Amino acid sequence: MVTAIFTVARTEARPANPRHIEPTYPDSDTPDVRRVVLSETETYVDLRTGTIFRLHWDAPTNTYVRDDSLPLDIYAGTIGLDTFWGAQAIPVNNSLIRDGAGYYTVDQALMERKVKENENELKVKGDGYKIKENENGLQVKDEDSKLKTNENEFKLKNEDAKIKSNENGIQIKDGEDKIKANENELKMKDGDSKVKANENEYKEKDGDAKLKENENERKYKDDGVKVKRNDKETKIKTDDSKTKINNRTGEVKTKPR
Repeated sequence: MVTAIFTVARTEARPANPRHIEPTYPDSDTPDVRRVVLSETETYVDLRTGTIFRLHWDAPTNTYVRDDSLPLDIYAGTIGLDTFWGAQAIPVNNSLIRDGAGYYTVDQALMERKVKENENELKVKGDGYKIKENENGLQVKDEDSKLKTNENEFKLKNEDAKIKSNENGIQIKDGEDKIKANENELKMKDGDSKVKANENEYKEKDGDAKLKENENERKYKDDGVKVKRNDKETKIKTDDSKTKINNRTGEVKTKPR
């Protein structure tokens, strides 16, 4: 928390920090890859100047941008009071040094996580999580989940769910729920319920109930009842009777079994 820092920053406007070093990051073609998600409605305070501003995420550059277009140095949220550094919003709580002139700088040795970057790769290791980004994509791992994404595939795994998406479609597994979908077919399973759909037909099974439908007819079966319908007629069969309905004239014929 940075209550003391925030108080000083709001009351003492300061000139540009001559020791300011703006962190730089490798270019990324992956859209909207945020290492830290910040509120775009909360206000933030520049710890160099005391200026209050808001942020928005700039997807083309994968960076945060101030609403006044000034560069991002070290800043804190006015509500959460967490401190961040640079356009990628690196958390630097408990990692700031204030010199005799009143300027704040980031002490890398005090940071709770290690940031290693070069022109080809970014690695971040923090308390319970790891981030790695290079030309092969982005990988994020914390205590409960794993994320891996690149230009060809997206994978997410946590305690309950698995998601995989690529050019062949999407697969989702969440407990007993399973979904598999591509451009040709959809399959869903949830406990006793199953759904299969493609361009030719739709099938659904839920316990004893079954439904099958295509462009020519519809069939339904559940607990002693069978229904078959097409453009011409509808047939209903139960344990006790048979019914035939002419869909064009409305004529109904029923006889016992």
